[in-house]
Amino acid sequence: AKFGNHSVYKERTGTDYQGISWSEFYTNLLNIAANLREYGFSSGDKMVIFSRNRLEMLELELAVMASGGIAVPIFANYNQETAELLITHSDARFLAISGEQQLRNISPALPI
Repeated sequence: AKFGNHSVYKERTGTDYQGISWSEFYTNLLNIAANLREYGFSSGDKMVIFSRNRLEMLELELAVMASGGIAVPIFANYNQETAELLITHSDARFLAISGEQQLRNISPALPI
């Protein structure tokens, strides 16, 4: 309420910065957490988040934690060997990626 309309995050798009308010951010977290539960995510589950730094990554990471889960962030620019090693050793049941580059850097045969 006090900071509801204030920006919590801004991202550059071209020459402008687009922001999101605390209220929108909180609503997004609740919606993401609800969707995670629909996909079977529950307290104690781990989710690897293989993404560049961006709003959606932050929202997902916090929604995972708000759901009682463990977020395992992996830097988007890791090579295939490093990414797969981290994913495999994370013991995560869920994997979220941010785009084609990250998708190309993981094998479909990973145990996740």
